Amino acid sequence: GCEFLDVTEAEPNPNLTQDNILQTNNPMTPWVNGMERQMAVVYNNMVTELELVSDNYDNTASFYNQNFDVPDINYADGDVDDLLFVLADLRESALFGINTVAEADPEATDNQIAEMYFFLGWAHLLSGEIFVAVPAEAAGPAVEPAQHFQLAIQAFQDALALTTDAEKQISYQL
Repeated sequence: GCEFLDVTEAEPNPNLTQDNILQTNNPMTPWVNGMERQMAVVYNNMVTELELVSDNYDNTASFYNQNFDVPDINYADGDVDDLLFVLADLRESALFGINTVAEADPEATDNQIAEMYFFLGWAHLLSGEIFVAVPAEAAGPAVEPAQHFQLAIQAFQDALALTTDAEKQISYQL
């Protein structure tokens, strides 16, 4: 069966390269939508694991990760690794939106860029709240929660400085 699919012969879609996406009209708008989706993915991964690790749920009758009942949290555990990945993806996607997509989109608004800073801050806040040490940058060393909290505060302040949306200002302050 393994010979049935040969991924080495797959050809990438030439319309989906980074350059092509960035050259479309107003690429920041779909990027913001994608960030909202990524936030949902983070919560989809996070809620189950955190409920199992907490005292909110006793995992004695399922086949889900029994190590979480101890709790034995190990970065090499697939469920922990998944959560680390989605948080890193949220952080790096926000940075890409700020540094690359916004630069490529002359119609990008300050409110959209503020949203990127909000998602960046949220990624750091969750990283600091959930883990005792996790990288704050791609391929970087693991840092303690206090550093993530400082990075989150700075990102939320950057979001507040950019947005003119009164409802978003309240969210970013909270």
